[in-house]
Amino acid sequence: MSKHVATCIFVATFFTAVITPVLGHEQQWILPNFFYINHESPWLGMEHTAGDQRFVPGHGLGSPLWIIHPEGWRMGRPSSIFVGQTRTVGEMELREPGTYRIETDHPVQYVTEFEVDGKKRWIGKSKDQLPGKKILQSAHRWSQTTTFVTVKKYTKRVLEPTGAFLEIVPVTHPNKIFVGKGFAVRVLSRGQLVPGQEVHAYPEMGSGHNATLAAVTNADGECELTFPSPGKYLLTTNLRQDAKDSSRANIDVFNVSVLVEARKRN
Repeated sequence: MSKHVATCIFVATFFTAVITPVLGHEQQWILPNFFYINHESPWLGMEHTAGDQRFVPGHGLGSPLWIIHPEGWRMGRPSSIFVGQTRTVGEMELREPGTYRIETDHPVQYVTEFEVDGKKRWIGKSKDQLPGKKILQSAHRWSQTTTFVTVKKYTKRVLEPTGAFLEIVPVTHPNKIFVGKGFAVRVLSRGQLVPGQEVHAYPEMGSGHNATLAAVTNADGECELTFPSPGKYLLTTNLRQDAKDSSRANIDVFNVSVLVEARKRN
């Protein structure tokens, strides 16, 4: 690869991964090759991608994927990974029964818009790293996307809250979702329940832009969604608030998603 091409890829990745999500233009998701399987030691295949239109792969991502063991510890990353133009593909053998969580591992990012000689510019730094600059806005950004798969038996350890900046925590087991029956979730931020938070659900057969379902969390941070038809749904929620650390940024911008599958009851 030439130095010019490598530089172009780096710049494009920076703009896509850092600047664009702050403006709310992209969504990530992880698509596994199964959600429940009754086989011994199956191979889990997964696609990780992001795009302006949900369920339409836009570009591959370099962010690592982690597989969380049914007992709650990180097994590691997929044993083989290919980063393509439209998606990142990986796989791993799941040798023990139970429910696994697959998640992205995104570092905290800061982006700041400042003005120089009457021109506005973005840079991937916190505002305290730009002394003397005219700061227009600065954001502390973090995002994560997850999904769950079960081998042979349903377990709950990986459904527990993690204390992340923002998370959608399943109350109903995410691999036991049936059409016409409510799927309950809680929204937490740094381990605290978030009441009044909107959760949206986008179906794989929809436009990818408009959510067909939405719910608002109650005083206990909980809400329920009922899926009208079988298929995959991407649940999303976003939290934008005054930054906890105002010395580094003006706002916190957190964005999380969970991919689930609704099934017909046999």
